[in-house]
Amino acid sequence: MDIEGLTGIRYIMAVKSLNADFWFVAMDLEGPGLESPTDIAVWATEQIEPFQGPFIPADELAVRYSRHGGAAQETMFPPGTDGITDAVRCSRYIGAQQP
Repeated sequence: MDIEGLTGIRYIMAVKSLNADFWFVAMDLEGPGLESPTDIAVWATEQIEPFQGPFIPADELAVRYSRHGGAAQETMFPPGTDGITDAVRCSRYIGAQQP
């Protein structure tokens, strides 16, 4: 995964969509201006193992932090897409469990 402008990733959660042939990978991002627990970006991939992509930005935050521009970066899924919401919810749940 090639992302820029980050100091780290707190949590990663991958969820297989029931309606689309994708895994949605939610990442709780760390970096300048990313202190909120809602700073979770989502990428899509057709294959989760091995974890090497290609990864397609699935939301606006993922587009903003993906290194390479181009047509693939413009590919976003509707916010209610099955799998995206679940991946974000799971990532937030994991974050809330940490001391």
